[in-house]
Amino acid sequence: MKPKYDNPILLKTKINSINPLLQGVSPDTNLTFRYTNIGDEVTYEQRGKGKNKFAKVDSILRANPYNPKCSHFADCGGCSGQHLDYQTQFTTKTSLVFEKFKNLFHFQPNLIPSERHYEYRNRMDFAVFPGFIGLRQAENFRRIIDIKKCELQSDWANEELTQLRSLLLDEYQNLPLDRRSGNGYLKYITLRTNIKSSDTITILTFTEDFQSTELESKLANDLLKFSTSNNIVFCYNRKQSEVSADGIFKVIRGKSYYTEDFFGKIIQVPFNSFFQPNPNGFMPIIRFIEDKLKAIESNTLIDLFCGNGFFSILFGDSFQNIIGYDWVESSIQTATENLNRLFPGKKIIFEKKDLLQFKDVFSDSKSIPEDSILILDPPRNGIGIKLSEYILNSSIKNILYVSCNPNSQIDDLKILSENYEILSGLITDPYPHTPHLESVLHLKRKEMEPVQV
Repeated sequence: MKPKYDNPILLKTKINSINPLLQGVSPDTNLTFRYTNIGDEVTYEQRGKGKNKFAKVDSILRANPYNPKCSHFADCGGCSGQHLDYQTQFTTKTSLVFEKFKNLFHFQPNLIPSERHYEYRNRMDFAVFPGFIGLRQAENFRRIIDIKKCELQSDWANEELTQLRSLLLDEYQNLPLDRRSGNGYLKYITLRTNIKSSDTITILTFTEDFQSTELESKLANDLLKFSTSNNIVFCYNRKQSEVSADGIFKVIRGKSYYTEDFFGKIIQVPFNSFFQPNPNGFMPIIRFIEDKLKAIESNTLIDLFCGNGFFSILFGDSFQNIIGYDWVESSIQTATENLNRLFPGKKIIFEKKDLLQFKDVFSDSKSIPEDSILILDPPRNGIGIKLSEYILNSSIKNILYVSCNPNSQIDDLKILSENYEILSGLITDPYPHTPHLESVLHLKRKEMEPVQV
């Protein structure tokens, strides 16, 4: 049988714009091209048809300087914009979202670019394969790009990665899990650090059958010599599970958490929990929330999608009652411990809830005080139709809606705007060289006119 794409026909096109995913757009083909800039001429092979049509790039003739800082750029899928100057990235990422807010809600959010463009991430997860430790290739989950250094993480993390590569790839060649044969144990290395204080944690994720083996004991002893991390954790989950830093765990050195010094608070971050990947880049949102809370009188904070209680920890001083909900049991437990430690004497209620079926709280307006302030920080998909409708019919007057996906936030606002108006808000960029943004809005319940009887 002849290969499907034998003797391909090569076509040429010129890039005339950049889309919000930081991909070049060709006007005459409606195709997009990763890692291209305006004016570049692309030679490509067209594959597929209709909605499945895509381009396989043969070569790119650059019209602009092309000097990415990272030697792995365009192979590794972690970054998509290092070929563009930062101002172009920021303008491209924010322009479409800005226009949506303006056209749909007659609102113009403030746009705040990032001050730091490299070495900003406090967490990186590296996949481990036989002979490789690295990151996934763009649009190819099965292929790993062997990473020697990541320009987005701290100097400590790159030094730790170098030490681990030397130990694991040279001395423990049979340790990495071969996903095809099932041989081996080690699946992921996760490096987390407080960039301010250099508190660090190294997490190695293994298959469950690695527990209590002689090889485990040998590796633990060697890591105590090689690793410079304050804290080292081994965790174990199913062989088929492609999840890092999660499961049953064992502390090899230090603690099962590291600490973040954030906004004057020391926050304990368990090895398996979420924390803002770029705390410094998230500060515009924190300052925005702080300013709004100063101007609103309230005794009750409701922290929805609370995680480990991040916002409650930062702003709990201002409230007598702190209520938090999340769907992860371990997050609720950590939040409860953190809040009770920081605010003894306050009324603190943190509960696990199905946040897609949240009618037991928001469907009954009498169940929460009218002066409550709601902080929303949902996952990328937003809060969804059901929860939006429950909030819409609640008695809550003020909402501070934080989003890591302004597009899903806009979808939620199409429902919430029936009873709420946007008073102020901003969009910021904690993640340079990626398509991702963060936003925050202050929503206030509209003054409803009394119904004439």
